[in-house]
Amino acid sequence: MLSVGPAFGLERAVDREDPTLGVEPAIVSFIAARAIVAALATEPGLLLAASVFGGIGYALFLVGGVTWVSAHVPRELAATAQGIFQGVGTSLSQVTAAAAGGAIAAIAGIDGLFMISAGLGVMGATIVALAVGRSAAERYAS
Repeated sequence: MLSVGPAFGLERAVDREDPTLGVEPAIVSFIAARAIVAALATEPGLLLAASVFGGIGYALFLVGGVTWVSAHVPRELAATAQGIFQGVGTSLSQVTAAAAGGAIAAIAGIDGLFMISAGLGVMGATIVALAVGRSAAERYAS
């Protein structure tokens, strides 16, 4: 997980008051970029290159998620909240994604799976960007 180190720097560089503000669209954009490159890949080397985007997205998700969770719970519950975040955000999501991905691949094929994943990633990036933009505007308006 080589990209976690630089992710810490990116988190702090985004906004001193709320270190996760603005990182969310980047997270889903990197994950969507991985799916797009994987969907269009014609050789194994391109799939390997696509994994770089996935790794950056995961690192930002992990660091950003832990930072956000810690900032939004009482200090004495931070470790518990981080554990729940890890359990749901990493463990449960991997099991769910593998099951759903297998079902989709059985119907649409591997290429279809990556195309659907890319579409969902772009939709997610758009929704998160709109939500974060609205949230930031409200936060700084007051």
